[in-house]
Amino acid sequence: MPRLIHAPFCPHSRFIRLVMAEMGMEAELTTEQIWERRTEFLAMNPAGTTPVLIEEGTLVVPEADIIAEYLDETRGLALGERRLLPDPPAERVEVRRLTHWFNHKFHAEVSGPLTLEKISKRFMRNEEGGGPPDTVCSDGTACAQLDMPCFDGTACTPLDTPCFNGTDGVFLDASRCLCTDSVFPDASSCLGTHGVSFDASRCLDTAR
Repeated sequence: MPRLIHAPFCPHSRFIRLVMAEMGMEAELTTEQIWERRTEFLAMNPAGTTPVLIEEGTLVVPEADIIAEYLDETRGLALGERRLLPDPPAERVEVRRLTHWFNHKFHAEVSGPLTLEKISKRFMRNEEGGGPPDTVCSDGTACAQLDMPCFDGTACTPLDTPCFNGTDGVFLDASRCLCTDSVFPDASSCLGTHGVSFDASRCLDTAR
């Protein structure tokens, strides 16, 4: 059985857990406190970030984007119509572009600081950066306003594109939902391929 080294509230870890669940995969979950900077963990992923997938044997696959691509390459064809990435190259490029936006830009500016201030700092020692939350950074809504144009289609991409309206591209829908549910918890749903619904409650359940 594969082993997934993750952090429960890390959006990237949650993204991979959701992708694996949609693929019908089970994995042994190991929680990593990335601020501890353990030597053994850094040997597997020098970037010091989660998630990291360890396949049976010795293959170590770090980072959410790489893991998602690896899982599609090794298991996608067997899913048939349930494959999580579309087949046409142009559509795959668009899904990758938008997934990257949520997994990186939105995380760096909104969900990452919010998770750090509201959750992670509670478990960190003072010398590791722990302590009371920064009240400015812990309110992600102000920062999120900078990214809101990309939600209504006026700047980033129209919401009626195939990967935004739920007809294809579960990778995008999973990353979008898991990055935004901590900032906009009342969001009704994030729709995935073939009518799969990634609502906020399911995302939160997956994280536990």
